[in-house]
Amino acid sequence: AALPHHLPAALHTLDVANNDLGNLSDLRYASSLMELRRLDLRANPFTSMAHMQRIDYRPFVVCLCPALCTYTLVPPDA
Repeated sequence: AALPHHLPAALHTLDVANNDLGNLSDLRYASSLMELRRLDLRANPFTSMAHMQRIDYRPFVVCLCPALCTYTLVPPDA
């Protein structure tokens, strides 16, 4: 399940923890959120899989959403 493409451009906080984001491409619409400061991605299938495979996806997320100040990316059991 990808993020909807109609999210408000002025959105500051996005909590998609415990959703069904299966891969990083599900976040593609977040790049249009120029005001996004906080992003929570915990407990999504792609975060758990990346953690198990020791893949650091944080640079991709930061590149996608450069205005982020706070982001929670690791699964809760890390």
